[in-house]
Amino acid sequence: MNLKQRTHRVFRELITEGEMTLVEELIAADFVDHRGPPGREGFTMGLAMVRAAFPDWSSTVDAIIVEGDTVAAMWTVRGTQRGEFMGIPASGRKVEMQEAGFLTFKDGQLLEIRRVADELSLMRQLGVIPMGPA
Repeated sequence: MNLKQRTHRVFRELITEGEMTLVEELIAADFVDHRGPPGREGFTMGLAMVRAAFPDWSSTVDAIIVEGDTVAAMWTVRGTQRGEFMGIPASGRKVEMQEAGFLTFKDGQLLEIRRVADELSLMRQLGVIPMGPA
């Protein structure tokens, strides 16, 4: 399986479908997320937090480029806030946010991710930050 296929599996099967039995297969034991807790446990904990707040959370890969062991990707996440998220009470609002990042693989497992997200848009959609003038 090539890295493009593995990347799609991470986003589709792990993140969107919540197939947590695949964590050991797809995520390295010493995984590093430069925006979250480390290791497989950190990955699992972070995803559980998001899915508790957004049970229908999904990630769709929009673009992907592979160079060696590194994948550059852009993806869209969507969900409906049904639980508390980062201190924000459940709102029932549907959200959509763009993310982009570099994913590094080692021996077919996701070893590291560096990503940026349009969090301003997310906070606006959740009603935490007012929309600017039209």
